[in-house]
Amino acid sequence: MERLTQKTPDGYRAEDLTAALDRLGRFEDFYESVLTGQESLSAELAALRDGGKQKSYEFRERMGKKLTNTEILLRLEQFGLHRTGGAADR
Repeated sequence: MERLTQKTPDGYRAEDLTAALDRLGRFEDFYESVLTGQESLSAELAALRDGGKQKSYEFRERMGKKLTNTEILLRLEQFGLHRTGGAADR
C-alpha cells in the first residue's frame, strides 16, 4: 500500500489531501464494520451458548472471527485508534 501521509515532528502531512481523505474515509468504514461485527458476533455467541452449542462448528467459527476482530482492535489501540472496554469488545 502506498503511504499517502508523511510523519513530521508536528504530526502528519499529505501532498494529496483528497486521496488521503478518501483513504481515511474507507478506513473509518472498515473500523465501523469491525465494531458492528463484534456486536453481532457477541449476540450470536450468546444465543449459541444459551442453546448449549458451545462445541458446535458454528460456535467455534464465530469465536474465531471474534478473536480475529479483537486482535485487529488491539492493534488499532496500539496506535491510538481504538479504546478498549466498550460493549463491542466483550
